[in-house]
Amino acid sequence: MRLFAWIYTTDMKKYLYCENGFDEKAEYTPGCWTSVEYPDNSDIDFLTQVLNIPESFIEDIADTDERPRIEAEDAWLLTILHIPIDSQQTDIPFITIPLGIITAKNAMVTVCFHHTKFISDFIQYSRHKNISIKDNTDLNYGSVEKQWG
Repeated sequence: MRLFAWIYTTDMKKYLYCENGFDEKAEYTPGCWTSVEYPDNSDIDFLTQVLNIPESFIEDIADTDERPRIEAEDAWLLTILHIPIDSQQTDIPFITIPLGIITAKNAMVTVCFHHTKFISDFIQYSRHKNISIKDNTDLNYGSVEKQWG
């Protein structure tokens, strides 16, 4: 049963490769960073059927009340962070939402069910600093360091 019918249908999937900073490419190849915002059912199918990411990981990221944590299943590692976004309420400047970082040997995927500046800021930062990412651990640590470092 799909729980994702309410999600925006805009294609917000990007395939990113790191040379001297991240650049977007037109299609997926193993080893790239796949960044998905507002995933629709076709994005969910790509993640769960093509990449074989556990559907429970996607469901956990969709839950705004999900607690930050690290979880492993099969060959996949899920890291859930809470990142700030601007609030629509005038008395609250921001709220936090889950961002899922899902890694395997030759795959790096970020999933967020909201639009966030975090990913685009990290991409711009990597280009500005000519950051070269060697593996998923570097990318995972780099994104956390950019947020809190």
